[in-house]
Amino acid sequence: MALQPYERYAEIYDRIGQRQFGQRLADAIMADPAIGMSDGARIADLACGTGAAALRFAAAGFDVTGVDRSGQMLDRAKQSALAEGVRVEWLLQDLRDLVLSHPVDFATCVYDSLNYVLREQELARIFERVAQSLRPGGKFIFDLNSKRRLSEGWADETFVAADEPDLFVVYRSTWDEESSCSPLQLTAFLRRDDGHTWERFDEDHVERGYLITEIETLLRAAGFTSIDIREFHARTGDLTSQGTERSNRLVFIASLEP
Repeated sequence: MALQPYERYAEIYDRIGQRQFGQRLADAIMADPAIGMSDGARIADLACGTGAAALRFAAAGFDVTGVDRSGQMLDRAKQSALAEGVRVEWLLQDLRDLVLSHPVDFATCVYDSLNYVLREQELARIFERVAQSLRPGGKFIFDLNSKRRLSEGWADETFVAADEPDLFVVYRSTWDEESSCSPLQLTAFLRRDDGHTWERFDEDHVERGYLITEIETLLRAAGFTSIDIREFHARTGDLTSQGTERSNRLVFIASLEP
């Protein structure tokens, strides 16, 4: 029986290197003068997972709140925060019902988390909740897998994510043109403590591909007046190129009126 997304994946997520993307994008965001994360800024890192970006922001001295709907992922984030000696406010919330304890200057959402939102109406609601959580002039920065990447790069793909003496993980993804969605099945085998037997678990993940124009329309309806679209290259950390439908990874920088 397949588990809910990240129900068991949380325990191996960092181990197979999934933190690196969030850390690199967080570094790129902080280094970008056009984004302008100044000292003392308050940041809400949404769908924060195991805290890759949130902990990076906190280590740089920002006031950070991490929000996720997976208790398993947040447990890992809290453990990492203790180990790294940084302070983050952690909230267990669904982004569709986002309520922060105070307005923030920046909201971030990294590693294609919003591709998991499969209905435009729900994405519109999230954008509205984020806009309501930002101070005037605040910015919402998030990345998405482009529709081209999901439809071409993830179609009928099998990828081995980990092959270690005590862990084997494989992804199998497809593409459905009618729904613009890419279902992905994660299968993991973990060697038990006895060293001889293995435990298997499966999780189903689904991402939707959105066109740039669809995202822009929803952002403007939520009150964002300025939208900058970049292409992000995770290997180099480059966030300077203009994003297009041919990009693999799109980063949206949406701003409210001051």
